[in-house]
Parts: sequence; structure tokens; C-alpha cells
Amino acid sequence: ACNVFWRVGSSATLGAGSHLVGTVIAQASVATITGTTVAGRLIAQTGAVTLQNTVFTGPECDRAGGDGS
Repeated sequence: ACNVFWRVGSSATLGAGSHLVGTVIAQASVATITGTTVAGRLIAQTGAVTLQNTVFTGPECDRAGGDGS
């Protein structure tokens, strides 16, 4: 999830029950529907990020820059 990026040229909507891993960077807006889980981030460049009962989980990333061992 730490190195996965989804670039959207307009708006992004994550449907009910969907699970996203990574970072969404949308040109306009990002919306989530009830039951969405996100392991990452949602970024809108010119519009709003609208959340509807969305669960965010923190991805397990190697922040030290090592090999994870």
C-alpha cells in the first residue's frame, strides 16, 4: 500500500463494500460509499474528499528504509 498510487483524471468513487489499497490522487474529487475500507490515502486536487462511514487502516510500511527484517 505504501508504494501503490492510483491516478484518476477526473473524480473517483469507491462503491459500497470496496477495499482500496494504496493512494488515490484524483484531479477533481473522491467519494466513498458506506462499507468502503481504505489501506492508504485519498487525495483530491481541486474538489472535496467525501467519506460515508469509511474505515481507514494503516498500511504496514517499512519506514526505516531497510529490508523489513
